[in-house]
Amino acid sequence: EQQTTNLLHVDFTDLQSKNSDIIGWLAFDSVDISYPVLYSGDNSYYLRRLWDKSYNQAGSLFLEGNNKSFDELHTIVYGHNMKNGSMFAPLKEYLNQDFFEENGGWFTLYTPEGIWRYQIFSVYQAAADDELYTVGFVESEEYNAFLKMLYENSLYETGVTVYSDDHVMTLSTCTDDGKNRIVVHA
Repeated sequence: EQQTTNLLHVDFTDLQSKNSDIIGWLAFDSVDISYPVLYSGDNSYYLRRLWDKSYNQAGSLFLEGNNKSFDELHTIVYGHNMKNGSMFAPLKEYLNQDFFEENGGWFTLYTPEGIWRYQIFSVYQAAADDELYTVGFVESEEYNAFLKMLYENSLYETGVTVYSDDHVMTLSTCTDDGKNRIVVHA
């Protein structure tokens, strides 16, 4: 059951006047994640830079360099798992089924074009070179098989169905030891 959420007012005109790489804003309903999403066309620029391009260990949330936009069937957003609990650190909570069941897995993506609601359907840990990091899909049997793999890899049953024409967003962060990745598919 989708919860009602208080939508944020995100002034993209103002944000993009400060940095044109800001392409969205991601906000969770139940954990402390509310940040701009940046796009540089690579997977390194915003690893150690804030949205204003200043150097910072925390980095920013950023869209996979091989994605072109949020309109694709599978998009990936990366963020650091910071020890102070910032950026994507709260995603760790979703490794716990009880947390998911108590809080649901809803988040909102704001873009200049519109607002989308996402619901988590799969959570697990994976290697950094896992095939889940594939983008560029079209609606096809290949995409169906990909969705099935994401769904079946989940640590627990979420009760959320994913359909062959769904646009899926993967949120990815490091595990605490940095060896693997925590991935959340919504």
